[in-house]
Amino acid sequence: MTEKMKTDLMTPEFRVSFPEVFEPKAFGNSAAKYSVCMLFPRTDEVKDFFTKCKRIEAQVIAEKWGENVPDGLKTLPINDGNKKSKLQGYKDHYFITPKSGTKPGLVDGQIQPIIDREQFYGGCYAKATLNIYAYEYREGGTVISRGVTFGLNNIMKTKDGDAFSGRTRPEDDFQPIESEDASEYGGFEDMGNPGEKTVVAEKTTVDDFLG
Repeated sequence: MTEKMKTDLMTPEFRVSFPEVFEPKAFGNSAAKYSVCMLFPRTDEVKDFFTKCKRIEAQVIAEKWGENVPDGLKTLPINDGNKKSKLQGYKDHYFITPKSGTKPGLVDGQIQPIIDREQFYGGCYAKATLNIYAYEYREGGTVISRGVTFGLNNIMKTKDGDAFSGRTRPEDDFQPIESEDASEYGGFEDMGNPGEKTVVAEKTTVDDFLG
């Protein structure tokens, strides 16, 4: 008899993006769920982790469907961050977004519960325990989607990091304006009266407004 493979596993350290771990959020027509997007650097440790995930996936598929694997089966959603490189932190990373219908446990490095929402934010670092499972979604007795995905169990914050703004960078959205006279577009040199000191505001970025 083949021993059943354990489908729970712990992730390597990842960077947190779009955490929805305090309140569930609905996406499209789906039921509201807790979730967090996990950004993994392309290291050997991470590649070994995903290799293990794919082995578990094969076991889960065999246990659910046996030799009659249905067409159109969705495999584990392991995504290429370079396809979303305009989002902060995604370039040269893999990302997954495990979800759960029940609230995941969330603790700090001392295994103390994190209650303050400002302590767990996009840009900090964490590890998590996941499970891999098969699913079938039906409407009126008709299967509309089936596959294998990640479930979210518990999360441990490992360290702080630079908070993400949740926006694309302005240098990715715009091209420089070419002009012979830069002052035409709002230079400061023409402002103020002669002899009067002109005060220029300190340069800020969107990150300066994050808690």
